[in-house]
Amino acid sequence: MIGMQPRVGRILTGGRDAKVNILDKHFAVLMCIDMADKSYGSISPGIRALSLDRMGKNLLVGTFGSEIFELNIEPSCKTVDKCRPLVRGHCSPRKAVSSATFNTCCAIGFERNVGTDDVP
Repeated sequence: MIGMQPRVGRILTGGRDAKVNILDKHFAVLMCIDMADKSYGSISPGIRALSLDRMGKNLLVGTFGSEIFELNIEPSCKTVDKCRPLVRGHCSPRKAVSSATFNTCCAIGFERNVGTDDVP
């Protein structure tokens, strides 16, 4: 899975190895997040979908276990400041959830892509 956020010059990668890599526009690794780490508590941590906000600070991670995690990240310090599960599923085909913290709504559909929209 490869995603891009051109506004902040970031490339996102992830796959069956459960690792999210955040790269800069020159493909240098800025940060690597291992979703298989027990602190995240994913039942199936392989990466299905990724979405980064316009500021490059909030990352949504969709897993093979139909889970969506919201991570507050700081790539320059290589740290995850906060992580919380938005959806804990067990292979449900469609989910939608909103985040009051960041005024966003995210959804995962049959095609298993995570989409985000700003909520006014």
